[in-house]
Amino acid sequence: MDTTQSAREYYEQGRTLRQKKLYDQALEALRHAAHHPNYAGQSQIQVGLCLRAMGRHDEAVTALWEAANSSSLSQDEYTHVLYLLGQYLESLGRSAEAIEAYNWVRQENPGFRDVEIRIKKLCGTERTQTVDLLQFGRSLIGKLART
Repeated sequence: MDTTQSAREYYEQGRTLRQKKLYDQALEALRHAAHHPNYAGQSQIQVGLCLRAMGRHDEAVTALWEAANSSSLSQDEYTHVLYLLGQYLESLGRSAEAIEAYNWVRQENPGFRDVEIRIKKLCGTERTQTVDLLQFGRSLIGKLART
């Protein structure tokens, strides 16, 4: 890579390469961009997306956590990356970590997307409510049948 490129150029090049599914080359450019404080967060998000596409799940999670911990993200970007991280952890079956990420989202923005529903689902309360309604319906039918 050309060492005279700016962090912005590395970032844009990395994004373009990721979109073209040239993940190894994208990672190289994005890691260069990540060294610049203004591009660290955005670059780490893109690194995480590359690693996820490559099936390198643990590394992808680490990159997304690093992005979330970057001071270069706006509050809105921070919330979105935590939500993305929660979705990814949830898809990997890592419920406790997903709940942690979703709780951070809820703390930042309680009404963000479907975060409340996802937390309830992962905690099992949604299933409990369904069972309670089923039991209520059965008992009501049973009472009506007896009268």
